[in-house]
Amino acid sequence: MTLQDEGGSASTAASELGLANVGGVFVVLISGLGIAMLISMCEFAWEARKIVNEEGGNFWKGMLREFRSALRTSGNTKPVKRRYGSSVPRSESKL
Repeated sequence: MTLQDEGGSASTAASELGLANVGGVFVVLISGLGIAMLISMCEFAWEARKIVNEEGGNFWKGMLREFRSALRTSGNTKPVKRRYGSSVPRSESKL
């Protein structure tokens, strides 16, 4: 498809995508993926920190426990960490 310029010469309406243009698309996609992964890791660490603060314990062990729970594909619940010295009898804790 050609268009006529004011001077009467024909020019193409859209130029072809060169290697630089196609490469730029992939740079944008990969950088967006990297930013999304960084944000998701920060969100995961934030939520794991909140859980560890509520339950008490080591941050890194809690992170590992939450990560294993996220990767586990069997079941839809994660095990509850029992606290020593809780007032709930063992028979009632299995709901």
